[in-house]
Amino acid sequence: MTFTYPAIFKQMPDGTYEGHFIDLEGCSARGDNLDLCIRDAIEEMRSWIQVELEEEEVHMPAVTHIDDVIPGEGEIVRNIGAIVRMTDGYDE
Repeated sequence: MTFTYPAIFKQMPDGTYEGHFIDLEGCSARGDNLDLCIRDAIEEMRSWIQVELEEEEVHMPAVTHIDDVIPGEGEIVRNIGAIVRMTDGYDE
């Protein structure tokens, strides 16, 4: 299953990038450049969702539409997608 949530990225004073998902509490990413930060964001998002799906009561947050995200100065907004395999109940 593919999940897509908007994330905000910003270059830090040291040249690295940090990002966070506005809908996924505590889900953030870092990278030496924007590409690496986005890769980290995909992995962090995938992990966040997998943990949520393992909960007894699953509560996936509503997705904020990317057009409703107003970036601050120097911020970049991107929709980030992650594929999460739904294997519960299947033998591999």
